[in-house]
Amino acid sequence: MKKKIRKDKRKIPKGYYCYDHLKKTKKGYKLVGICPYWSKREKRPEQECGHCAYLNKGDWNINAEAKITPIYYVNGKKIKGKTLSGKDMPFFVSLLWDMVKECGINED
Repeated sequence: MKKKIRKDKRKIPKGYYCYDHLKKTKKGYKLVGICPYWSKREKRPEQECGHCAYLNKGDWNINAEAKITPIYYVNGKKIKGKTLSGKDMPFFVSLLWDMVKECGINED
């Protein structure tokens, strides 16, 4: 049986990323303060492998749930396009794979 994770918002780093900051080292940069809820699923495609245990969702879930209705302007007239799901779009909506927060917690 899986161990249930106790969710604590205080453990989520401040800012827009799933880490606190970058630290310069002799070999480059190191991520500091990585969110304990963030992980990568290695068997998923590269830009759809991020997972948030706090939300209990991965990029693939968020992308499948997304709905976007594009707005176009033709000769100054506003026209709504066809509503697309995240899977139908030419780009992915979720950026967990790139350690961009999807939870919205502690962003300010």
